[in-house]
Amino acid sequence: MKPNFFSYQLTDSYIDAFKINPNAQTIDKVLDSQFDEVESIQHRINWDATYPGPSSYIREYIAIGMFIMMYFLFGFFKDGGGNMIPSLDWMYFTSIVCSSIMAYATWSTFSGFIFHYRFNDNYIAVKRYKNEPEIHYKIARITGWVGSITCIILAIAFSPLIFIGAGGFALASFSLINMKREPYYQIVPYNSILYIQKINKENELELVIKEQVARCDNEYIYVYEMTSSVSLYLYDHEKMDEVINLINKKVGYDVEYYESEDDESSVNLYRKSRELGTPLNRVTINKDTLEMTRDVFTEEV
Repeated sequence: MKPNFFSYQLTDSYIDAFKINPNAQTIDKVLDSQFDEVESIQHRINWDATYPGPSSYIREYIAIGMFIMMYFLFGFFKDGGGNMIPSLDWMYFTSIVCSSIMAYATWSTFSGFIFHYRFNDNYIAVKRYKNEPEIHYKIARITGWVGSITCIILAIAFSPLIFIGAGGFALASFSLINMKREPYYQIVPYNSILYIQKINKENELELVIKEQVARCDNEYIYVYEMTSSVSLYLYDHEKMDEVINLINKKVGYDVEYYESEDDESSVNLYRKSRELGTPLNRVTINKDTLEMTRDVFTEEV
């Protein structure tokens, strides 16, 4: 195995932060600050990319299908059943509004992602979030506030027993109040990169890495390495080669490289890493005594 397979990726800042406050928000704050630090360098190779998902228009097709299905469904409840002809009545108005809401919710659920790729001398930092305008979240928060105030008024007027039948509406309203864009971060030290795979059809560089993660149970906190991957979407193949050369330069030697035409023909590098017996480091922390023990393990094939 090359030296990067034996690299140690558990950092003291990550361990200390999770030890003090073991939850996902703590990790997000650590990774957010690291991303900002990398971004501040303004490396010339930085770029942003939009990934639409399996198909550029799949969410539009599904949203249109949902609108049509809901419109037809409401049509069956009109007088005479199966009446789809537009008319100026409350049932037609209700069907249009509800169908539009369901179509929007479907469109939002299947939205793609925006990726921000940032580089410095030590790390590749990746930030991604759903490709939705900020106005969507503002509308959701306003809807949540209106719904929550409505629930409070109803509870005062008719007693809390009203929520026996409308509890779902109340929960949905309160959950929408704090709805906001939730970015996902990955911080990749160059020496954590085990493999590079170029997938031509997807315009993707897949980096298989050793990533530090954390979890806890009632007695212990676990901070450990696991085999993970980072997808770099890049539509300029010359720049893609530049990224590969930069990684090899920072690592100090040529990282093991594969190339495939599509996902189906790509090499399963996770399995390859497990079969090779890549050593992974782990720190176990006793919640009561804060005593730390360290060990090395391998993932099952």
